[in-house]
Amino acid sequence: MSGDSRADAVPIPVDAVGLGSNALDLLGVIDGHPEPDTQAPPRGFEVQGGGMIATAMVACARMGLRARYVGKFGDDYWARLSRRLLAREGVDVRYALRARGSVGHVSMMLVDARTGARTGFYRRPPAYAIRPEELDRAVITSGKLLHVDGVDAAAATVAVRWAREAGQPVTMDGERIVEGIDAVWPAVDGEADEGAATLGHVCDTEPCDVLAGPAVDSPAVERDAPDRRDHPAHGSERRGLARAVGAEDRGDAARLDGERHAVEHRVSP
Repeated sequence: MSGDSRADAVPIPVDAVGLGSNALDLLGVIDGHPEPDTQAPPRGFEVQGGGMIATAMVACARMGLRARYVGKFGDDYWARLSRRLLAREGVDVRYALRARGSVGHVSMMLVDARTGARTGFYRRPPAYAIRPEELDRAVITSGKLLHVDGVDAAAATVAVRWAREAGQPVTMDGERIVEGIDAVWPAVDGEADEGAATLGHVCDTEPCDVLAGPAVDSPAVERDAPDRRDHPAHGSERRGLARAVGAEDRGDAARLDGERHAVEHRVSP
């Protein structure tokens, strides 16, 4: 496995292991798109952590669950920041993979505050693709549940098989339709909200009861979260963890209600 120096250590058991994407979102909120060859000030700008699986693991950590992220990071500024944000949220990234010499996965999103419509551009470097041979079975099966996105379908298929053989439930964010994902879907227990209920059945901690229960407003999610005043934040969901686990990348939470309602900590890179 091509992870950190801790990769050879026996992984400590956690509640949820996430295998899949991470990104850094550059989010601009605008009042309609300006005409070509013109300029206009945005209503707001934020740098937030993103990526389907990374966001789900942050949601778990904010609710007090032990979450582990398995994905790839490059070594430029954006990649280092993405990794640091996850670690500061309490997500275990010690077994993440390194794409040495690669730039980071970055998304640029423009969100129309009036309509909620999004225009996005993204850069997922080829080196971020996760190969089956890079996975460590002990790490993948170190949780009570495995959550995947299927973006790297071959690796996800192997990970799902290992989790199944270990008797663990598997949930999936199937937002992105990629080649080979049809082999992953039949093997999972649920998608999006169904995944939240599944985790509620396999954990015996109080946050899991919240996870499987009614939606939680974002202030409740933030109340017990670590202090994040000094760095960018992952998007905070108005509908709480029951939507965040298994949801697509929602670093630009403005898509939910037409304007951003993310945590009020802003920085410039």
